Amino acid sequence: MCFGATGTDGSTTYDFQAYSCFDDDREPDRSFIGKTSWNALIPVEAGREYLLAVSWRPVTHYYDADFLTFNYTLDLTLGDDVGLFDTIPPVLEHFAAPDTCGQNTFDVSFSEYIENSTISAANFYLEGPTGQTYDFQLGGYSYDRNGRMERDFRLFCNPPLVAPGAYRLHFRSPASDPVTDGCGNPAATAVFDFEVVPTDSFTLDLGNDFRYCDFPYRLDAPPVVGTDVHYQWSDGSTESYAVVTEPGEYVLTVTRDCAVSADTIELMPCETGCSFYLPNAFSPNGDGENDFWQPSAGCVVENARLEVYDRSGNRLFAGTDRWDGSTNGRRAAVGTYVVRWTGSYREAEVPRDFVEYATVALLR
Repeated sequence: MCFGATGTDGSTTYDFQAYSCFDDDREPDRSFIGKTSWNALIPVEAGREYLLAVSWRPVTHYYDADFLTFNYTLDLTLGDDVGLFDTIPPVLEHFAAPDTCGQNTFDVSFSEYIENSTISAANFYLEGPTGQTYDFQLGGYSYDRNGRMERDFRLFCNPPLVAPGAYRLHFRSPASDPVTDGCGNPAATAVFDFEVVPTDSFTLDLGNDFRYCDFPYRLDAPPVVGTDVHYQWSDGSTESYAVVTEPGEYVLTVTRDCAVSADTIELMPCETGCSFYLPNAFSPNGDGENDFWQPSAGCVVENARLEVYDRSGNRLFAGTDRWDGSTNGRRAAVGTYVVRWTGSYREAEVPRDFVEYATVALLR
């Protein structure tokens, strides 16, 4: 595990000749202090790491090639609860992600040391709320110093996380090119979900709800000032506008730098914006009551035209607003007539044509 001189000289004050090269809680127990001989039997405990140091030449002040040839016998006697070879795959067991907009560092730790040559930034992939592509750089104490093994790594994300919302970090260890520990055990893949909260807010106003009839209609977002602006409409559009094809409620969420805002607007269905009343009888007898047949509307009618036909389809009258019961200057006979009333009105500033018919009884 450790490369280079270990400092072991046979006279250490620790109970073991050479303890773990990793300064953490997995070093052998140092509960008893004393000197041990070079060839002492060392009791081992499951879950701890041990270093076997073998000197390749005697401690001497001169060099002699004859001293480089040695014979060693290692006696590894295993207990019932201790195995010699590690077969347990490493697990990414600790994850610390940014939780505020503008941050860009992730800290990850494995359950055991990882071979640095098997891991890289390409083993990590980040999904965010805006579809942004992120690049990673991987670092760690040993990793940065070209060491062989490391347990704790730091990821640097570019660009920083400036969009609030839900994120997912993927750690990938494919079978074709796995991340492994010192014994070649492949690490398990892992997924971590986290949330980034906004650090600012702003007002977004889509305006008042309104009625509209001639779809499609383009909904435009109000101007948003920022260096990193993202739009998300409830219909899936990610532009600064949405082209809608039917009435309904539409939500726009805008992220700007480290701020987020949302607003809702409703396009209400087009209803008949004007009601029409066509009387079914009148009595043009000069008594001052119902002497004219005249339609009415609940809106301003433009370009009105009124036509009266007898039951044979002959047109008896054409005008703009009312009929006095005469045709060609003579009183029309008592009977039933068909009236056709046409014109236009405006709904949501859109002109609407109409045609209305009525069967009218002329009385005397």
